[in-house]
Amino acid sequence: PGTGDFHIQWGSPAIDGGNPVSPPAPDGTAADMGALYYDQTLQPPNAPTGLSFIPTADHVILSWTANAEADLVNYIIYSGTSADTLDSLTLVMAPNTEYQDFSINPAIPLYYQIAAVDTADLISDRSAVLEVSYPVIAASSASVEFGSVRFLQSTDQSIFLYNHGSLTLNIDSIYVQADVGFSASIGGLLLQTISPSGGKTMPPIEPLNLGRGASDTDQIEPLSHNSGKENANEILSVTREGFIITPGDSLEITISFTSADTGSFTTNLVAQSDDPLTGVLNVPLTAHAVAPEIELVRTMSVVTYLNNDIAFDVAVQNPGGYPLDYTVTADANYFGFEWLALTQTTGSIPPYGNADLLVNTASTADLDPAGYNGYLYFNT
Repeated sequence: PGTGDFHIQWGSPAIDGGNPVSPPAPDGTAADMGALYYDQTLQPPNAPTGLSFIPTADHVILSWTANAEADLVNYIIYSGTSADTLDSLTLVMAPNTEYQDFSINPAIPLYYQIAAVDTADLISDRSAVLEVSYPVIAASSASVEFGSVRFLQSTDQSIFLYNHGSLTLNIDSIYVQADVGFSASIGGLLLQTISPSGGKTMPPIEPLNLGRGASDTDQIEPLSHNSGKENANEILSVTREGFIITPGDSLEITISFTSADTGSFTTNLVAQSDDPLTGVLNVPLTAHAVAPEIELVRTMSVVTYLNNDIAFDVAVQNPGGYPLDYTVTADANYFGFEWLALTQTTGSIPPYGNADLLVNTASTADLDPAGYNGYLYFNT
């Protein structure tokens, strides 16, 4: 009043507070209270709110709450690797309230803000800063294949779980899905081998609070603080809830297989984490338990005559899936004369293979014309 200016000022509750049935103000907005309206064409839009994100396999989707101003033209997207230095990235035309950024690297946190622009090219204050950061779980191999393993023999393989994201990865549980000969351990600690459907109760994982921006008190607060990097030597820490892998680190898991029976076996190594894209990671485990076997012709007849030492072959087959090692001895004594002689007393047959054992008749000059019984004894 002292200046003689009786216009209401920005921020007054009288703005847009007039009778709802009154005609709009000259600027096109709802009627104001009082005789002199406030020209909102001179006022920039309000700062956008509700900025959040959803991660996908190759990009992130930003979204926000639409501004209510009728003269809104577009939104400016700001982005950068530091919350303090954000550069304009692109424009999104109103009334769209979504932007997809394909340039993101999950291993590097990115920060975003948006501002609204009206028809008078007036730019609003920027929104609260949004940190885009989330964990990404990955395995060093798509599957663990043991191939052929001799039954009753234990063998190990290692697999690594990585955190390729920019936020600490919380693994709630790691287990082998079915008890078919596989087991998993970490640092000597044997993990569970049981199916959740068989009675295992999984404690719930707290979901990520994706898209949380700055607080309402104008204090820019990051989504998370990676306190684990101060202790870089501690690649992982085991908590009561499970395992923690900091960004860029890994967790080694030893997979063992042994079986008391032959056959093909398969199951999954399961890791349940707070990765927003792959909450449950399944790594197939396969093995073929095999055993050596021996097959022989049980009876052979060899015909010769006196003073004619001849050789003959005995076919030795291994229909099993594991190398067969054997020793062999001959028992063919006739009054002190050994009439069977072996050229070798040991042998090895590859899986599903065969070989010939060379046997010689001997001392035929010392034998009488007749039939004789001799034996070959195989130990495998």
